[in-house]
Amino acid sequence: MNYKFRHFFAIGMLLLLGNVANAYDFQADGIFYKVISMSERTVEVTFKELEFDPNNVVPSYAGVVTVPATVDYQGVSFRVTAIGENAFKSCAGLSKVILPVGLRVIGGYAFSDCTGLTDVDIPNTVTTISDCAFERCHAFTHVVIPASVTEIGGMAFSCEGVQTLTIEDSPEWINAGGYWGRAFAFPNILQAYIGRNCGGWQAPSSLIDNWYQNGKLQRVEFGPYVTEIPYCILYGDAYNLTELVLSPNIKKIAWGGLSGCYALKRLVLPDAVEEIEDYALSGGWGDKPLALTDLVIGSRISRIGENTFTGCLNLQSITVRRPDAISIPENAFHAQTYMTATLYVPKGSKVASEQQVLVDELIRTQFEKGELDSLQWAQWWEEYWLGQNYPKGYYSDTVRMYETKEVPGYSQTAYWSNFLRIEEGEGAAVTRWPFTVEATGGGTVQALGKQVRNTTMSEYVEEGTDVNILLVPDYGYVVDKVLLNGKDVIVIPELNIQTFTIPAINGKETLSVSFKAIETSLLIRTSEQGALEQTVAYGTACTFRITAADGYVLHSVVFNDTDVTSEVQSDGSYTTPNITGKAILSVAFEADPSAISTTRASAMRVLPYSQGISVQGLTRGETIAIYATDGSLVAQRRVSAATEYIALPVGQVYIVNVEGRSVKVML
Repeated sequence: MNYKFRHFFAIGMLLLLGNVANAYDFQADGIFYKVISMSERTVEVTFKELEFDPNNVVPSYAGVVTVPATVDYQGVSFRVTAIGENAFKSCAGLSKVILPVGLRVIGGYAFSDCTGLTDVDIPNTVTTISDCAFERCHAFTHVVIPASVTEIGGMAFSCEGVQTLTIEDSPEWINAGGYWGRAFAFPNILQAYIGRNCGGWQAPSSLIDNWYQNGKLQRVEFGPYVTEIPYCILYGDAYNLTELVLSPNIKKIAWGGLSGCYALKRLVLPDAVEEIEDYALSGGWGDKPLALTDLVIGSRISRIGENTFTGCLNLQSITVRRPDAISIPENAFHAQTYMTATLYVPKGSKVASEQQVLVDELIRTQFEKGELDSLQWAQWWEEYWLGQNYPKGYYSDTVRMYETKEVPGYSQTAYWSNFLRIEEGEGAAVTRWPFTVEATGGGTVQALGKQVRNTTMSEYVEEGTDVNILLVPDYGYVVDKVLLNGKDVIVIPELNIQTFTIPAINGKETLSVSFKAIETSLLIRTSEQGALEQTVAYGTACTFRITAADGYVLHSVVFNDTDVTSEVQSDGSYTTPNITGKAILSVAFEADPSAISTTRASAMRVLPYSQGISVQGLTRGETIAIYATDGSLVAQRRVSAATEYIALPVGQVYIVNVEGRSVKVML
């Protein structure tokens, strides 16, 4: 038995014996751990008590807790891969928890009832968030689900304070809802971004459940990876939703997917949509009709389910962009819609339908067999069968049109021939074009009421609309390039904030914006040969200690042409202002005044500037002589004023002599 095996075996026995008396295997730095696998050396964070009692929870943690990525015990390093079930449950005194990269699982009820916790940064390594993990964490104001997560349990997030939800972009599906049927319950949520396809148990039925008709949700955006609007995702709980941004890649709207969007007035379905399932916009609760007035259905639509738009009683304009005919069920729309809305179809398209109106399927058969007077039958149908769902006179009027061969599209195979008004063109729902914004680097692009940062956003814009753009670089960044449809058509000065307008959109537009870090550096010049230039972080200050050589003392310190000598501390230290560009620090030394008996050196000041030097404290009639380090005379002049400016080539060391007083300086 080798040493490593004996040591590992001994640790295992210690943990086994310790587990008899405790729910945890060991503790370190105030955190309790339970071993998941000895062979893989993984542990989970757990609670302190011997046995968890939901009726008498004793909090194990408070304040700020930092969970490490690894923890050592008895000389063995374990990876922390999970937050165990009930680990932090009811820790009301917990104010902040920092989770490590490498964490994989957040267990059931792990942070339930942590009422003092304001948020948790979930690492982008977590794959599973179990049932009720953050239940009743009401101090949360926002929730971000990283792209790594593939499964979210039922009621995982039930938080009254949450106003924004972000499910980060990912091509992978996420299963949400679990046994409890919904993953999120946010009664006060205002905005949500969903960056991936969602599925699961009833799934994710009420993904953004804001407790039914009391919801405050105003805006929902589906990211570019979303290809399907999930089952009942906005069923009955989006009464105040006024802005819905759909991914241009959506192919399917599942059963009841948008049925709760009561406040939407205009909806343009992307061309990629191929299938709209039953009850997609039927209305989620009660008899309240949806506000939708204008609807556009894309060119690839191939199936529309039953009762799909029956809740849309206010529809006035329906545009179908598919050039050829498709078949739809007769009850796809409410009967009132067939009477009051206008159906717009592409020019030259054929009209076809799976079912004719009831007059074509039922009344016609009775009429042809002579079994029933058609007008009398239609009136009976209205009175005894249809009730108030259909406008009075609808079927009797339709019968008259049938008898005179005036049913729209009758001579063809009648596409949605239920509509009394069918026209060619786009209709009231004006043409809309995709407008895409791509942002990279340190900054944000604001457009169409959204903020785009290191990602891509696409949204449909009405033709002729002016789009206002706001570019906001981060601190230490500037706008680098702005391209519209691949062409550099906008010149942007290097300002902190830049606004401009793209006028009258009349086609597909792509705006690409990149931001770059501001180049900052500090060039340090002394009175010796050479200079030191170093890169510094934007907006930071640098501190130096200035020491003179034997026989010399500090004469002057100049920062970007400003004399800052007075700011040098008694110990020789100097701190620059915050550096936001290329900066120059020049330090000059003079001969030690104690070695000069004729006059005080402080009477003369030599200050470098961008094009030479200035010599101050002079007396008219004195002589200034400037020498190179090899002793050659560079310049000489008679003093005519108290301050003299002398232009000199930069990058060299000079010795300035005035009547026996010498100062060495570098430009």
